[in-house]
Amino acid sequence: MAIYTNSVMNSVFTTLSSDSTLVNCGVVIEQYAILNTNPHNTLYWLNILDPEITIDGARANITTPWKQIIQVTIQCQVQNYENIEQQFGPMQELNDLRDNVFSAVNSNRTLDDTVLMVTNFQLSPLNRDQIQSDDFLESQLVLTAEAWA
Repeated sequence: MAIYTNSVMNSVFTTLSSDSTLVNCGVVIEQYAILNTNPHNTLYWLNILDPEITIDGARANITTPWKQIIQVTIQCQVQNYENIEQQFGPMQELNDLRDNVFSAVNSNRTLDDTVLMVTNFQLSPLNRDQIQSDDFLESQLVLTAEAWA
């Protein structure tokens, strides 16, 4: 099984865009987009970035000599507003958005059989140098998957 990046990216996009919780929340999901800097664009925003691929020589036999690792970064963003009617603020909404993304991907661990298995999730704050505004709260979720070729 080889990793075909277009298939993996389409599977991640389809997995997220078909998740009922994300759809009902009105999340905008894009691929390869420039970081959202317009606070009036959307309340919840996800962006799937170009993957990073590592290919390691893992075995010395002919049938499966290469271990392929793909890392897909998903940017998560919510508007930073203060709504006094809600008990929880934008940080809680960002946490909920990340949880829903994790749940959606976790329900499809083989990404529609484009990889053997999603093996790792890493959550990190987005680099604040990318955006010069306090209108958003951002973080990124990096999922790692592997296949043998």
